[in-house]
Amino acid sequence: MRNSHSIRTIQGHAWDQIAREAWGSELLMDRLTAGNADEADVLLFSGNTALDVPEVSAADARRASVQPAPWER
Repeated sequence: MRNSHSIRTIQGHAWDQIAREAWGSELLMDRLTAGNADEADVLLFSGNTALDVPEVSAADARRASVQPAPWER
């Protein structure tokens, strides 16, 4: 399992970009929004917003990384 940690956003970051950077797949962005309910309505972040990046099992990360995103199917 990957350990839970926090990150600081860069201006213009979006949920899918953060999920791809954290776990290699934007398909896991629902984990980010669920773990950061206070920020869930944000589309594009301003810089320096603290977000919690929850643990994702290696199996979940692998499974998500081999599936194309819904808009790529």
